[in-house]
Amino acid sequence: MRSPQRAARFTSRLPGVVLAALLASCAAVGPDYVRPAMSMPAAYKESGPWKIAEPQSIDSRRPWWQAYGDNTLNGLMVQANQANQNIAQAEAQYRQARALLDAARAGFWPSVGVNAGVTRAVTNSNGIKEGTYPSIGLGASWEPDLWGSV
Repeated sequence: MRSPQRAARFTSRLPGVVLAALLASCAAVGPDYVRPAMSMPAAYKESGPWKIAEPQSIDSRRPWWQAYGDNTLNGLMVQANQANQNIAQAEAQYRQARALLDAARAGFWPSVGVNAGVTRAVTNSNGIKEGTYPSIGLGASWEPDLWGSV
């Protein structure tokens, strides 16, 4: 069993030992690195008839199959898109997922509310005078998500 003095001495020396070990690990080891010289050919032997790709710009607003200019293919694709319920279902699920994502992200932003009202009072037997009293309210709130609870 250790004595309290021995344990205190050990814990008082521990930061110094750790600091010395960290500083010793920063020392450079070995000579400075020199990159070896390598001879590289100007061109590879396989690169003769090849050339760099030059893709043509494709109009992204048009469907891909219209690039072929084939009326039969265009008609088939229109029929397939109209009759394919999987595409309609996938699009509906995508729109639903986007709406759910937007609703979930709404908590990250401030919320602002505006209200307006008008109160009309009429003179009665107690002497309250007739009048119109407009009211406008503006409110804003925001809860920062510090601990991931929003």
